Amino acid sequence: MSTPYVTKRGEVYYFRMAVPKRLKPVYGGIIWRSLHTRSLSEAKIAVCEHVAKWARKFLLETVDDQDISFQKLRDVRRAMTDTSYRSYKDVEEAGEQESFEMVMPALSAVRDAGKLDRVQVAALAGVTENPGMTMTKALERYQELSTDKFMSYSDERERYKRWRPFVQAAKSFTSVMGDVDIIKLKPKDCMKFQADLVKKIADKKLNIDSARKKIMWLRLIHTKILEIDHPDLLPSPWDRIKIEGASHKGKRIAFSDDELRVVRKAMTESDVSDQVKALNTISEMTGATCKELTHLHADDIFLDAPIPYIAIRPNENRNRVKGNGDRIREIPLIGRALEAMKKFPKGFDEFCRSNGSEDLSKISNVIIQKAVPDRSFYSYRHAMADRLRRSGCQDTLKNSIMGHSSKGFSMHYGNGYTLQNKLDALVAAIPENHR
Repeated sequence: MSTPYVTKRGEVYYFRMAVPKRLKPVYGGIIWRSLHTRSLSEAKIAVCEHVAKWARKFLLETVDDQDISFQKLRDVRRAMTDTSYRSYKDVEEAGEQESFEMVMPALSAVRDAGKLDRVQVAALAGVTENPGMTMTKALERYQELSTDKFMSYSDERERYKRWRPFVQAAKSFTSVMGDVDIIKLKPKDCMKFQADLVKKIADKKLNIDSARKKIMWLRLIHTKILEIDHPDLLPSPWDRIKIEGASHKGKRIAFSDDELRVVRKAMTESDVSDQVKALNTISEMTGATCKELTHLHADDIFLDAPIPYIAIRPNENRNRVKGNGDRIREIPLIGRALEAMKKFPKGFDEFCRSNGSEDLSKISNVIIQKAVPDRSFYSYRHAMADRLRRSGCQDTLKNSIMGHSSKGFSMHYGNGYTLQNKLDALVAAIPENHR
């Protein structure tokens, strides 16, 4: 199969391109340039520079500016080659093998398409420089592509909390790397940013977990844009960038049974509202988190069912629960949890609002940490997980109560665990004198 623009004369390969009719008085009928090689594989690489140079030269003299906007050429190139737009400068600045890989899809399109119009030729030749995409622009593009990711949160403040880490990561990147074109990023560029993070860790200006998350957010931004706009450039150069070392993130500590008694007494004797006391009790007895409980709707509370329970799920008060999927679940109410829930059968209006779960946590933690230092509201959840584990509860059943995922097991097959299964597990796990 012949290679476009490559012709053999004697033993040597040449670049050959026909001159557009209107420019023949200037350049003659054919442009010939020796590729200085007798190897076809070498000629295929060497021809790329000549194609880029002469195609651009001809197009700039034959196509009006309005015909060669970057957006137009990008779309035409994508339609014709299913590859990202490459400008003549991209080709010139690339190494030999990479420039060959950039140009060959265009050459194949020329061979297969037959006669091309001026815009198609301009798109394949890359006559307009790529304006590039800074990390700031990439952040805007990522937000456009991920509207559903953030709009599923129930209020503006929650959406901002989820979006803010992406913004901070992008700012950190720009402060180190400047306004580079992220579409052209190579792993070595990403490693430069990684090195700056490592230095900040060594200087104790940043902890290792925060640094790892910055790389994670940048990887998400970059990968999403490549998947949608430049799939041929996958995988992302961030894929193998990581920071070694032990995490500084400490595991939140569970309550012991004795500590639960102390906290329970302190909470009962405190002057906090009845809703705060009820929510602490229900969390202790179910393992549910602050927000899972504060945003319960009346339709999620089933006190008259044969086995009373609460349903953790999206409702009028929230568009989603954390992670959705496994976190959507039903939890039986027993003993003190059932009595507490009966006092608030319609939910908890004191905290069912934006930032309400955070306020509940702050109010509760003042009392908890006076009674038992180094513990928090979330320690109820860890305590419940420990109780279920110590009782011999099967991991998949424990996970169905806690809302954790189970590796290699999906609740989507069959009906999963029943409320009776969960009730039996809770009764076995919670000592009778704690119910």
